[in-house]
Amino acid sequence: MQKTGIMCVALTDTEYTVKEFDNGKNSLSIISEKIKKFNPEITHCYIQENNKNISEYKKYFENLKTIKSDIFSLLNSVKDDFTGCDNVIILHTNEPLVDFSVVNKLIEMHVQNIADYTMSENYPGGISPAVISYDTLKKISLISSGNNEFYHKNSIFNIISMDINSYDIEVNISPNDMRRDRLDLFTDTKRNFLICNNVINQLEEETLNFDEIYNLIKKDPRVIRTLPAYIEIEITGDCNLSCVMCPRKRSGRLDKYMDFSDFKKIIKDIHVTCNDAVVCLSGMGEPFLHPDIIKMIDFVINRTPLKLIIETSGYNINKKIADKVLKLFNSALHIIFSIESVNSKAYSGIRGKDVFTQVENNIDYYISRQTENTFLQFVKMSNNEDMLDEFYERWSKYQERIIITQYNDFRKELAKDSSHDLSPINRFPCWHLKRDMYINVNLDVMRCKQDYRAEHVIGNAVNDGIHNCFMANEDYYFTDYTAGASEYCLDCNEYY
Repeated sequence: MQKTGIMCVALTDTEYTVKEFDNGKNSLSIISEKIKKFNPEITHCYIQENNKNISEYKKYFENLKTIKSDIFSLLNSVKDDFTGCDNVIILHTNEPLVDFSVVNKLIEMHVQNIADYTMSENYPGGISPAVISYDTLKKISLISSGNNEFYHKNSIFNIISMDINSYDIEVNISPNDMRRDRLDLFTDTKRNFLICNNVINQLEEETLNFDEIYNLIKKDPRVIRTLPAYIEIEITGDCNLSCVMCPRKRSGRLDKYMDFSDFKKIIKDIHVTCNDAVVCLSGMGEPFLHPDIIKMIDFVINRTPLKLIIETSGYNINKKIADKVLKLFNSALHIIFSIESVNSKAYSGIRGKDVFTQVENNIDYYISRQTENTFLQFVKMSNNEDMLDEFYERWSKYQERIIITQYNDFRKELAKDSSHDLSPINRFPCWHLKRDMYINVNLDVMRCKQDYRAEHVIGNAVNDGIHNCFMANEDYYFTDYTAGASEYCLDCNEYY
């Protein structure tokens, strides 16, 4: 009979790991109860040295060890603590919905196949842990010597992946594939904590397993829609280009600029409501035409952990503006330069103005000084797809920075582009309705970014607030998920 231990890793925990659900329990208490029922040979919990909630962990884990949060510190401790075990389950303390019936399958598969590492695929995050043989654990602890990177959930597998052919890896495939839901059942963020709370509220704890969770979500997907994760803000409707892939001139907001005071109110609300969200300055206009763009960037990127993306043509980021952005840059800022051609003739045909040389020079100046978090976007269309190889060659120094996106015809309102068809055989629920918000320059929150004319306004970002506006779209999301696309959405190719 092989001996199995459990390493409970708390190095990635946040305040939501100890926060109580509506039933009075928290992630720690639920996991410790499940571990006791599983009855492993030994359990060790590893927590950061400076974790202010250590007293809460001591309530549930006898073998609690405080360590540094780097990969080597963890593996070096684990190597010594699990001597005598044949296999170790890698569990995280912020996974209250972990299914130990899946764990049993993993152990059985792991032992039968004499595996080095056994994991699951196609489950939501937080349902299935991984199993590693002690010998493999000992081996990678030596490999990790001197690795002072912060530990994250994929750290151990990443070490194995560096020489993956040297390990026997087994994979347990979920019978119900939930990859399209992009679901993380962790208590790492406010958004995910609320999802876990919704599930716990609606299911009996004694019978709570992945099958129950899967059936619940299919019946009522509202349980997994809690807070927006991606919020696009149109700070202006103005632009000095006329792009063939943009319906801006039909929007009715060509000369509008969002007031900086309103922008600050929106960002403050986002930071309180969903502080790990990604804010994108884009929409129908060119963000760098806004006179307060530098102040706006500074206001967002200093509200940790918000992240900011700016999509721009690059035409208006001259050296003076670029230097201002570079001066205040931090890792929260991401800039996407959209440039769909490799010569002046093609550029003027796509963008409506022959400013290709100026745009290239602007992008060159910025990306050569700040490559991190800077990207080059190429919208693939029939009139430029033959330039793609040349585009990669032109920007060969930054090939890992290139993003290829599909042409958006805005529900067939723009000219059809038949260069490629990536649409799935069967339509599935729209990802954007679950996680996105679109706020236009008039402060209107629309059903989605495809509603560029604001024909389906669901609220005002300042007067109604971010949370209320997001929840105003919930019934529409529910119908799309359970009954299929409405007539309004049938012509849209952005759902996938």
